[in-house]
Amino acid sequence: MTLDEKLRLSYYSRIAPLNAEHGVFLVQHVSSRRVFVLKELTTYDATVFNRLKETPVKGIPRIYEAIEEGDRLAVIEQYVDAEPLLAILERRGVLPEAEALCITRQLAVILDGLHSMKPAIIHRDIKPSNVLVSDDGAVTLIDLDAAKTEKTGESRDTELIGTAGYAAPEQYGFAASTPQTDIYSVGVLLSVMLTGKLPNEAEVPGAAGRIIKKCTDMVPEKRYRSAQKLLAALNGSGGAEEAPENETPEKERRFNRKYLPLGFRSLTPWKMIAAGAFYALLITMCATVDISSRGWGLWVNRGFMFAALITLVLLPSNFCGVLDLLGINKIKTVWVRVLVTILFTLFISFMLILIPSRAV
Repeated sequence: MTLDEKLRLSYYSRIAPLNAEHGVFLVQHVSSRRVFVLKELTTYDATVFNRLKETPVKGIPRIYEAIEEGDRLAVIEQYVDAEPLLAILERRGVLPEAEALCITRQLAVILDGLHSMKPAIIHRDIKPSNVLVSDDGAVTLIDLDAAKTEKTGESRDTELIGTAGYAAPEQYGFAASTPQTDIYSVGVLLSVMLTGKLPNEAEVPGAAGRIIKKCTDMVPEKRYRSAQKLLAALNGSGGAEEAPENETPEKERRFNRKYLPLGFRSLTPWKMIAAGAFYALLITMCATVDISSRGWGLWVNRGFMFAALITLVLLPSNFCGVLDLLGINKIKTVWVRVLVTILFTLFISFMLILIPSRAV
């Protein structure tokens, strides 16, 4: 921190703590007497705050100072006189669909502003406590502590940040955060506003339910491709009908990807190469394994061995929609669904090993 930066921070005197445990205070500028919010962050991406200081985004509190000292970042930002959505939900319970959609539309506009920056800024922590709603219904998205700048070519996030239930699957280290990460959280938030529950705990009927389902797809590529696309769906829904849009990529329109084995569904070159090498290794191993049988019996045993091993890969990935056909994917309780999937897969694999030993 330079002398000039220390001087600039000294102009703000603390009035009261807003959340002292997390280093959030209400401060007042000694000269202008205006009230601001001071945040002392230990987890942050300084680039995000500096970029927003230079290029403000409507619906995000204006950043006036972002000064780093050691492993801390002092942020002076606009004070927004509004109520957290969390408090509104606790007081009123679920919201009418029209009101929930209005809040979601405004969030989509805010996210469009963040995601349209080059490179995009991803919020990564959209939840009721981070959404403020004013008396006139205006929405503000706060708390950029977890926000990051999107990095092209990044395979996964280097730091796992997010709130359980609202965080997209990729935030748990499976892939890198993208604009679709925020869209996932918005879908969860819409579900909570309408039902008081997460999407896997309650089903929302109609167009709003279809929007939630698309937002919260486990595969990022299957969610809305942008906040603008989400906004178009919300504007077209009118609380009843989802906006007509052709979001499915050309390659996906040609065939249903559920008929492709694991590793080929995303059509990502490196994933297909890795999966192809794995399947080739599996085939080679089964084709050369030494089994006591001879002649045609040897190849029957090898074939069933391959079928048993490939079952362990394909069945849990819902190959050809088999888990859908059997109704396993309709089980609402996650741990029960996972347990049934594992037991069913092991049973089929065991039977494939047992059959040739009895028949040959």
